[in-house]
Amino acid sequence: MGLLFLWQQQKELTSNWNTIKTDFNLLPYKLTQAEIDSLEGVWLCYTSSPQARISDPNRFHKVVANIVEIKYKNGYFIYYRYGASFNHTGYVQFESPHILSIHSKIKNSNNKVDYPWHSLMSLDLKNSFFDAISASWNFDAGNNNRIIGIRDVYTKLGKGGQLEEVINSPENASCQCKIINWIQPNKPKETFYLKNISLDSLKDTSLKELIDEKSILLKDPEEGLVIIK
Repeated sequence: MGLLFLWQQQKELTSNWNTIKTDFNLLPYKLTQAEIDSLEGVWLCYTSSPQARISDPNRFHKVVANIVEIKYKNGYFIYYRYGASFNHTGYVQFESPHILSIHSKIKNSNNKVDYPWHSLMSLDLKNSFFDAISASWNFDAGNNNRIIGIRDVYTKLGKGGQLEEVINSPENASCQCKIINWIQPNKPKETFYLKNISLDSLKDTSLKELIDEKSILLKDPEEGLVIIK
């Protein structure tokens, strides 16, 4: 009787899990090792969300680069994003060959879902930049916070090593930014300074067309929120 009860319990748990996977479209695609290798690693992600923060009168053409670490885990990927002001945590899964879904939220201490972020990206290995279309936020203060559609641009930096966030150092105060060190075996340490900068200061001119004011779509039309010159 005990074995029968355990078998029925296991059968019910399996049935419930299969229902959840189907309803929420979890792990719909079986990955290849090549696909795992193509996504896993450290990425740089450019976004133009500072251009939609109405509380900043100098927001025209402001952009920010984030550092993203993606690690494979049991059919999906853990996603951790270091931003200039706050960090995101979430997951990535392949929906089909080359097509990714990215789900994240602001990292907090209470495990609440604050400001969910959803992206779709095509992982075409012929390109050095990978564009993602995201439903996101402008991350402005208080009542100025808005849901927006936005283009994020990813480029892969490499794989391996570990990321280290520098906190409460004189260097943080000096640059007024977040500092991330990428430490890899047998390689010099790479340091990234994450802060809002001018789009026009980027050396790669192809980025300027991808993350200017035309890369932002407001949920509700609002004249003057995104500055166009």
